Amino acid sequence: ILHCTHPNLGLLLLILLSNLMTWSSAQAYCRQHYTDMPIIENSAENAAVYSVLPNNVQAWIGLYRVPWKWSDKSNSPFRHWLSGQPDNRNGNEYCAAEDYLHDWSDLTCTTKLPFICHQGNSMTNKLICSYLITS
Repeated sequence: ILHCTHPNLGLLLLILLSNLMTWSSAQAYCRQHYTDMPIIENSAENAAVYSVLPNNVQAWIGLYRVPWKWSDKSNSPFRHWLSGQPDNRNGNEYCAAEDYLHDWSDLTCTTKLPFICHQGNSMTNKLICSYLITS
């Protein structure tokens, strides 16, 4: 077991789950077993999420639309879209994934991808610990 502690910070766990799920199934899984999918409000939080992604992996994050909102229904002006994204190709790309280079893309929500969950009340002012859980 990996223990992450810091005297002045709360603890936030970011968990990458390698089993493939649609965005809504991933959200339900995160809410049942952890807290939710990650809500990314700044570049430091984006880097924390990025840190759990191995090379060549893209994973669901907690962003969906219309309009773009986080899975907890909150708004955040922070975005880190890949160049040319979001493009809503074919008019049905309503969910966001982050890749191993920090960049986000909009995808069809029924695409099956690995996904990230977080455990903890907020991603702000937290010590970040990351885990990979394989099926």
